[in-house]
Amino acid sequence: MSWTEPDTIRVHLQALSIDALTVRFLPVQIQGSGAVQLPHASLASGQVKLYRIEATYPTGPVEVTLSGSGWVSLGLGPLHPKSVVLAKGWTLEDRYLEGIDYAVDEAAGSVKRLDGGTISPGATVKVWCLPLVELTEATDFEVDYTAGTIKRLPAGVLPDPTWVLVSYSTTAVGASDELIGQAISEAEAKILDRLKEGYDETSTDSGLGIGTTELTLSLLCDDMALRALAAVGDVSADDRARRFLDLSRRYEERAISTLSKFLRLPLPAVSTRQSNVPSPSGW
Repeated sequence: MSWTEPDTIRVHLQALSIDALTVRFLPVQIQGSGAVQLPHASLASGQVKLYRIEATYPTGPVEVTLSGSGWVSLGLGPLHPKSVVLAKGWTLEDRYLEGIDYAVDEAAGSVKRLDGGTISPGATVKVWCLPLVELTEATDFEVDYTAGTIKRLPAGVLPDPTWVLVSYSTTAVGASDELIGQAISEAEAKILDRLKEGYDETSTDSGLGIGTTELTLSLLCDDMALRALAAVGDVSADDRARRFLDLSRRYEERAISTLSKFLRLPLPAVSTRQSNVPSPSGW
């Protein structure tokens, strides 16, 4: 029996998946040897970077020539966000404006002039900044990419306690092949258990395929809502969970409507969530 296929489910899920997120230079305090929870879980492998501040005052001036609009490295490694100052001289009036005259790539430690700004092509400018020291994974710190946690390692250079800046990317949140397969099996089992006489697992009516796809998507959206709520400290988690629960209910409504001609009465009730009201019987 196979009333729907994983490829069919994936096509629908493409519009529901959450794009990968990038978080840059998040201040985090690490204390002791315990794990510290970051705002997101399911982190992209190898994409967690930790930095610490060693300098007590800005470095500079470093003189660089900005030709064209290409990136120019300052040769100092990663830079503290919003610590970079570009100027043509030593007075306050000589300062250029970030975002108008120049741009900064803090992670790469580079700057570039912006077309339309007041820095002429080929101009030599003075730069002040606050360099960061990038820490070494597995030596200074350890990451649990699935849980989204970090912890300091006693053999590393991090003092206890300490503040660090953390940059990371998450993985795109969707449904794994294993989860899709489980949801299809569950949806087909629920439908098979309620089929009217005259229909069985060998039935090939197109309505059974459509309804199974809709019920599978309902189950997957419910799972995505739970995973959204598992993102500790993510201020958007509650809103995303509510949207997934609403999608789950809508897909369930469509599934029941599509499958009504195939199912024994009474039909399953659409899942509801109301305080102090008994839930109706469902699948």
